[in-house]
Amino acid sequence: MIRYETFIIVGIIVAVLSFLNVLGLTKIPSDFFWTLAGLGLVIEGFIENHKWRKNKKRLLESDRKMFGKR
Repeated sequence: MIRYETFIIVGIIVAVLSFLNVLGLTKIPSDFFWTLAGLGLVIEGFIENHKWRKNKKRLLESDRKMFGKR
């Protein structure tokens, strides 16, 4: 499972590489940064989707216990 640490690492990579571009130490095209940003959004989406499903499952199980349904 993808965790928040992965999202943080992607953000750090974008920040460091773009700063190196500003300093003129690298010549990385901006499309690469947009690709990394998109990757970060996809990772965040997977994390949030997983959290939502897990919470939904927990709520359904709690309702089943409360109302005695199977």
